[in-house]
Amino acid sequence: MPRQPFTRITLFPLITLRAKLALTLITLPVFCANAQNTGLWVGKVQINKVTDATDAALPETPSGGVLEYRILLHVDASGAVKLLKDVTVMKKTDGSIVLVTDPAAVPNYAGVLRRDGKKVGLRYGTAAYDFGSGAGNNTPANEQALTGTLENAKDLTGTITIGEEHPTNPFKHKYHPDHAKGVKVEREIKLTPQTATNDPASQGPAFGVTRLVGTYEETLKGLRKASTPIKMTGTFSIDRVSDVDRLN
Repeated sequence: MPRQPFTRITLFPLITLRAKLALTLITLPVFCANAQNTGLWVGKVQINKVTDATDAALPETPSGGVLEYRILLHVDASGAVKLLKDVTVMKKTDGSIVLVTDPAAVPNYAGVLRRDGKKVGLRYGTAAYDFGSGAGNNTPANEQALTGTLENAKDLTGTITIGEEHPTNPFKHKYHPDHAKGVKVEREIKLTPQTATNDPASQGPAFGVTRLVGTYEETLKGLRKASTPIKMTGTFSIDRVSDVDRLN
């Protein structure tokens, strides 16, 4: 069945399976519903092209290797998307699942896994992204709102800014007197989910439902002269690990 978006819940006619020699007859009702992309998505980005370090006007060329790192996305009930740094899967007192991005709130919930005789949360994190918030984008944060929706052929964009005083600014050093303050670093990212280009069936039953793939683009500013940003392109693939549509 083609994977076109369902505008409403649909009950299709019964499908009849008949075995050889007509010895077995099985009738199955098929129930299909609109597939929403809400929830927590975990996957990877693979960068395989980059611009020349001395001339950003030149097109991206294949890199000597593939840079791979983890990416975390969350989509709420309204379709708003956030890029996450850390999230912990926990349980409420009623047994329902909660996704926690505020470390201070973790003790308020119960764990979902047993480790060394204790219930603990299931944590997902990435070292590839840091976010700045507050005045000058100098306060660490675990969430970054993106613009757009997580849909096929739709662009999902955002700008990550790390302030001069941010603890993880690559030019700031806690003890070096010449690097007491860093420089502002910006990362402009764009993700564009895409359908399979040849044989969708080869992607497996999860493709387009709980697995999304697409192109990834990033422009990095601040590591070199302002007139020479670094542009990178590649691919991403993400899997939905939870359909909870709220954070915290």
